[in-house]
Amino acid sequence: MTRIPTMIAVAAAATLLAGPSWALDIRNGDSRDYEVTIVTGDEENAYTFTLPAGGEESAVCKDCRIWVEGVGVLDGVDVEKVEIVGGKFRM
Repeated sequence: MTRIPTMIAVAAAATLLAGPSWALDIRNGDSRDYEVTIVTGDEENAYTFTLPAGGEESAVCKDCRIWVEGVGVLDGVDVEKVEIVGGKFRM
């Protein structure tokens, strides 16, 4: 029976040492819609969606790259929240 508490303690320690687990949120503070492409890993793991004016998408990715039409590319590694304002990224 002493193995189970030890296994739980090891699992808890591994979770704490794994680092932050947040996911990136993106908000559109502009009055126009944007096409957003999220890339995780290689270029083949990508998906695109429309972020409406004033809209927000939560937890879109973790450790990814974000392409926003007309704005640019953002490396989303270790970024928790980004906003598009005036056609530019703001963190």
